[in-house]
Amino acid sequence: MQTSSFFFAIRFCLLAPKMATKLFFVLLAIGSLSSCQIYHNTTARYNAYFMAKEKMLETETLLFGTPKDNFNDLIFLYPKIDTNQTKAQKTNFDFIVKRASLPIQQHPTSKWVDYCYLLIGRTRLYQGDFQNAINTFRYVNTESTNPDARHKALNWLMRAFIENEDWNSVEYVANFMSQEPMISIENARDFYLNFAHFYRIRKQYAQAIAYLEKALPDVKNRELRRRCWFLLAQLHKKVGNTTQAYQYYTTLLKRNPTYEMEFAARLNATGAVDFSNPDAVNKGAKFLEKLLKDAKNIDLKHKIYYEMANFEAGRKNYDKALDYLTESVYYSKNDKNQKFTSFLRAGEIAFDYQRNMPLAAAYYDSAALFLDPKSEGAKSFLAKQKVLKKFATHYNTMTQADRLLALAAMNESEREEYIKAEIDKEKAQIDKELITAKKRAEIRKKDSLLAANLQQNSGGLNTATPNVGNASAGFPNANTVSGSTFFFYQPAQSLQTAKQNFYREWGERPLTDNWRLSSKISPAAMAAFNSNEENKASTTQPKDSKTAPTEQELRYEALKPKADRLAEIPTETAALEVEKEKLQVALFNVGKLYAEDLEAKLLAVEHLQRFVNKFPPHKLTPEALYSLQKICAETKSCNSDTYKDRLRKEFASSIYAKLLDNKDYLAESTKFNTEASQWYEKAYTAYQLGNYAAATEALQQIKTNYAQNSYKDKVMLLETMLLAKTSKEMSVVKKSLEDFLELYKESNLREFAQTLLKNIK
Repeated sequence: MQTSSFFFAIRFCLLAPKMATKLFFVLLAIGSLSSCQIYHNTTARYNAYFMAKEKMLETETLLFGTPKDNFNDLIFLYPKIDTNQTKAQKTNFDFIVKRASLPIQQHPTSKWVDYCYLLIGRTRLYQGDFQNAINTFRYVNTESTNPDARHKALNWLMRAFIENEDWNSVEYVANFMSQEPMISIENARDFYLNFAHFYRIRKQYAQAIAYLEKALPDVKNRELRRRCWFLLAQLHKKVGNTTQAYQYYTTLLKRNPTYEMEFAARLNATGAVDFSNPDAVNKGAKFLEKLLKDAKNIDLKHKIYYEMANFEAGRKNYDKALDYLTESVYYSKNDKNQKFTSFLRAGEIAFDYQRNMPLAAAYYDSAALFLDPKSEGAKSFLAKQKVLKKFATHYNTMTQADRLLALAAMNESEREEYIKAEIDKEKAQIDKELITAKKRAEIRKKDSLLAANLQQNSGGLNTATPNVGNASAGFPNANTVSGSTFFFYQPAQSLQTAKQNFYREWGERPLTDNWRLSSKISPAAMAAFNSNEENKASTTQPKDSKTAPTEQELRYEALKPKADRLAEIPTETAALEVEKEKLQVALFNVGKLYAEDLEAKLLAVEHLQRFVNKFPPHKLTPEALYSLQKICAETKSCNSDTYKDRLRKEFASSIYAKLLDNKDYLAESTKFNTEASQWYEKAYTAYQLGNYAAATEALQQIKTNYAQNSYKDKVMLLETMLLAKTSKEMSVVKKSLEDFLELYKESNLREFAQTLLKNIK
């Protein structure tokens, strides 16, 4: 084809030399322009852009190549940008910007200019310069004629808005891009991944699953694909789709994930079993037990116990789950994140399933000690902890007042018997705790010996990795020692190291001359030796010698003595009234917290009913009756009309009675009080200026037009003060003050009125 074209051109030139000359120059110009464009495209792509792109890949690997995931919680598809980490890559980012700027300046017509702008925008994004990053991506989307570059810019614009937590802008960009034509498979995939990441952050798990599953078929990067499988498994488990969760975990395990992810997947898969299937449950339980007993998993016991707790919670064995979480906390050692997660999970079990709010409050307080304030959900956690802490205070006040009043109602012999039983119960709890602690200590001692043996067998280095079946070899353990292990290279640790090495080699040797035997004593024999020595010491100890008190004796001694318990019981009428008031107020507060903050309506009814039925009317009774009728109407667990009738009959003038018939009463009352307040301010200002007639007129306006206001005590006291200024009869003023003190016993102005009355007297 090219040869025939060449001969056609020669023939044309021979036949029409003048026309051919013109055409030659036209073709030459076109060729020159085309060659120039090729030059710009080639130079821009394979020089500056190539170097900037490679440096960006290198930098992203350094920043995000090994993300620090918390596999106990939902992982993030993309790690959060940490500007403290990106600061260390400033040199790389400067290099990227400098190289990416060259094509923009020197090859402005190149088709790679848009991609250079995208690299610069990504650099700004990673450095936390969100506004400049957003402006760069917007510029590419607006000015570029390349659909691929525009769509990439929109995807990165979504990422920038997600990092900046500008949720409205994320949805706007997503809506705009969803209407774009001719989106490539790659850009569509990134769009789905961004949206999945967005919904995961917003905790809209069903939407996150939908977009992640759309993106998954086109995800080619192996590591990202594994993260998608793991996150999909977690999300399905979160929404209750255990079958799909188990399938994704199984798929992931066949694709050679990182060791940490594999271990987490195997553990989490046990929690994704169908708990209605006994065979699956037994299989999961055996698998977890096998992991726990495997000596190679000692360093990961905290994670195994945590998953065992979740497994038992799934089986509704909540007490056992809490025991396992206690073990998880112990074995977490310096892992603050695991300690927080385990305490939080314990609090959730106590709160959600056992409805034991005081216990939940204690677990939340413990979790708060290990909380990362910057972590996801820190604000909501602290808010819930604050409510539970407040609840625990009122609950403890209620139980203590209840106890003291019950004891006060008993005769002397009944009190003695009750307190004796109370002390015996506390001692039994101590004994139970000590037995549990002893069992745990034995297990932990065995773990220490196993760990020492493993370290010895591996040549002095703890290189054992947990065994979970098809685990990948070669992943470093958290305790792996790097660098030289020559004894004198560690002078600060030499003595401790020597002790550990001796213990690992010879165990706890008895004090004897010939301790270095040719064959080592087995751990079992050593344990027997130590036990015999202890027994021998205990049997040969003189009876009259003083021995140190045992832990049991120390804890018994720490219990409150019987005499102190008896002394606490109120016997005088005044003391009894104080305890009754404490109990009544605490009952109300516990009931309100159950209803409004802890979402335990039935428990709220139980406590509020006791408050309104077992005690005389209180200033809080109208609010309690109003809350009860509202809860009864919502839950159908009681008759709301009973409490409505009482509220109308016994507290007709209260705000809560008026709210029954007028839902807008509070809003109207607020406006009413605002106008009354304005008149009161006029009256008080006139009084201060000595214009007593104007002050009296303003007070009369309040009494005539705003009779049901919240300033009645202020109005009456100001009237009395005006009377003192305008009347010569101090007995009238005195009577007015006495009436005020009788009518408004809860007023904040009582102390001031008492001072005035004292001065008059």
